[in-house]
Amino acid sequence: MKLRRLTIAGFRGFNVERSIDFNEKLTVIAAPNSHGKTSISEALEFLIYGATSKVEKSDSSKEEYRDSYRNRHFPADRSSYVEATFAVAGNAEQKLRVELGTDGVTIRRFVDGKPVEAWPFHATLLTAARPFVLQHALKYLLLVPPSDRFQGFARLLGLNEVDGAFQAILGLCTKPTASLSPEGQRILSELEALVTRVTAVPELKKVATNLRRGTEKMNDAYTLIEARADALLGGMVKAEERLLKLIAARTAEAAKVYSGGVALHAYSPTESSQLTSAYKTLSTTVGATFLEDYGRLCVHGVATRLQKEASLLNVGVELIEESPDFCPLCTQVLTDELRRGIHERHASVKAEIEIGAVREQSLSRVTRSLTDVRSELKEHMKLSEYRTSNLIASMQPENAPKVCDLLGGASAASAEIVRSTAGVASGLRDRLRTAAAQLEDAILICESGIKENRESLADAEALGKALQAYLATASDFVSQVAQLELSLAGPIKLFRQAVDALAGTTETSLLIDLLEKRTTIERAMRVRDVLEGLKELKKHVEQTLAETMEAAMSTDLTNAVMKWYGKIRTSGDPDVHFSGFAMDRTKSGDFKSRRLSVKAKSYGVELASAVSSLSESKLNALGLCVSIASAIRSPGPWGFLIIDDPIQSWDDEHETQFINVIRTLAETDNKQVVVLSHKGTWAKQVCQGCRTLNGVYFEMTGYTKEGPNIAVMEWSPIDQRLREAEAIANDPTATSVKLQQGEEEIRLAACQVASQVAKEKLDRVTSVHNMNSKDVRAILVEAGVASDLVDRISATFVTADDAHHAPKNYAPSAQRIRQALAAIREVLKQTKKI
Repeated sequence: MKLRRLTIAGFRGFNVERSIDFNEKLTVIAAPNSHGKTSISEALEFLIYGATSKVEKSDSSKEEYRDSYRNRHFPADRSSYVEATFAVAGNAEQKLRVELGTDGVTIRRFVDGKPVEAWPFHATLLTAARPFVLQHALKYLLLVPPSDRFQGFARLLGLNEVDGAFQAILGLCTKPTASLSPEGQRILSELEALVTRVTAVPELKKVATNLRRGTEKMNDAYTLIEARADALLGGMVKAEERLLKLIAARTAEAAKVYSGGVALHAYSPTESSQLTSAYKTLSTTVGATFLEDYGRLCVHGVATRLQKEASLLNVGVELIEESPDFCPLCTQVLTDELRRGIHERHASVKAEIEIGAVREQSLSRVTRSLTDVRSELKEHMKLSEYRTSNLIASMQPENAPKVCDLLGGASAASAEIVRSTAGVASGLRDRLRTAAAQLEDAILICESGIKENRESLADAEALGKALQAYLATASDFVSQVAQLELSLAGPIKLFRQAVDALAGTTETSLLIDLLEKRTTIERAMRVRDVLEGLKELKKHVEQTLAETMEAAMSTDLTNAVMKWYGKIRTSGDPDVHFSGFAMDRTKSGDFKSRRLSVKAKSYGVELASAVSSLSESKLNALGLCVSIASAIRSPGPWGFLIIDDPIQSWDDEHETQFINVIRTLAETDNKQVVVLSHKGTWAKQVCQGCRTLNGVYFEMTGYTKEGPNIAVMEWSPIDQRLREAEAIANDPTATSVKLQQGEEEIRLAACQVASQVAKEKLDRVTSVHNMNSKDVRAILVEAGVASDLVDRISATFVTADDAHHAPKNYAPSAQRIRQALAAIREVLKQTKKI
């Protein structure tokens, strides 16, 4: 993508809309400081990236730059904008526009007038170097700490994604426990606590050593543990009995000190299953089916009456069959309608009696449901109370003094925790008991109603409410007891240690823990082994990243930068220069993490650092060369390069040398170069040094509230172009390429003549840059130039179309150049007489 036109309005130093047309090879813009020159490069940066590097990398508070993009004089109700037309593949055009809302924050993007969320080339922005060589490049590339410098260069080289991936791995390796789940952290903590306890027992020191060595010594550790357990139990014990016998031995001895504990009971798998089953039965039994069945029971007394009516109707229907004209009971005359009614009622009664049989089935189901609810309520209550029984019992008057003493005294923190949690547990149990009693009462009421044939739907509804109340209380009980368990962890540990110490079961208790928690210990060891491995991985990752960056920077980037740095050096420079980039190393030769150094030498001797040893002008040159080399190395979609005020702090010789850099970029590297400079004399030197590139030269000749005044200046004087064209035409060795150059000089001279005539005779400023044969002819005719001269000067364009591109089968001609030269010189003579 190459720039064709840039339009700015309401952005930075530009208030009223201004447009700049760019040459396809080289555009030079000169302006004194504070005349809006840098606003041009910033406008392009903002268009592409949505922000400028100056703001992104500022050391100052971002608040200072808030709303700094909008020009303060721009109408407050309008969005400021930057619009650029680019030449893309196939010489097509693409217009990008970014609008900055009135709030100074909201950004809207458009491609060829259509709104878009992101640019079509958005994916390449992260890896491509920015096509900007800016004044502050030195500060952000070199004059920063080595780690920040590393990050900046990684971004320049398109390696920031690689660096980001490495940093993610390093983050995991540096603080791996932070990435562990709470469960992982818990089992690691338990392992460390167990190893500490094992270490304190002389008989288990070898066990502790093996546990520290990780999974490879796990089996050895457990062989020793099992052998020690058997020794304490008095002989060889079957593997499946060992743990149970240790627990029994410990319980027997501990009971001599205190037969109980302060912990909440843990459910066995069977008990957990029973509790779940009971809760499920309670929550599903009294539902819609139960209420439907119970509703049928409420219609009592109807069945007996139906039976009597059915008997009467059975007899009556039989008699009517014998004497259909008269009622057998009252001798009334029977019409067809009456007989039909009697038969219909007979059928209806029979159907209702059949429904009565369903009532008996409902009664059976309701009775069974009430029995199930009572049974499961009893089971659920038993298991729930069992959960807290030890804790509550520990603070009963007969046990509390002993328990508190074991916990360090009645006023000890652990004793207070147990006392407090026991009180809460007791309250939770009492509330559960109350809810259970209310549910039991509701069951009794329903059963009594059924027994006494006085069922009521209100009783069934009361049962449902009592059941729901119990289930809610039970859920709350489970939740709050779980919270109590967390707060009891410390006191439980302390209490068990105190009991074990008095009972002489410390080692037995430890062996129980080791055998019970073998699976957990194995998991914790695997986690620990992985964490240890991450330390080694961290070192490997750091070295691999450094090697990758070293290869890119010490070789590729150094060579690329040296190419441009060598073009700026002068023969008179002292031999104190940049010598390359390298990753810092330790004394042992390993790379230091993310630390990039900039090397320099003085007459062949290595200096401490280029940053500390080179002059400001050489550092400035180095910063420019790094930016240029990066832009050439990773261009992305950009075919242009913006160079903003490159010659600050340079002397005349280095300024001259940099002109060669500009020419090489445009000619050899095929870059469209835009150079901005505060120094007008040097800008003109660029035009002369790159004269045959036939670029465009602008000067910002003034600055007002509306913004800069931008004037198009002549790239080269007309007579200089004519002399060069004449020299080419008269050179018998001139190649086709050279003759094409001569014809281009003639056409540009013709455009300059027309522009000069428009200014002097018509008082109108016209741009030479976009002028074609029609424009030239129109200006000359309007200015009163003789018709034959107008025809002759217009004829200089017959070898090019309106866009100055050679037509098909075009061949340059020295004679055509000579004829055009004569025509233009005569026009110049004639126009002075007009």
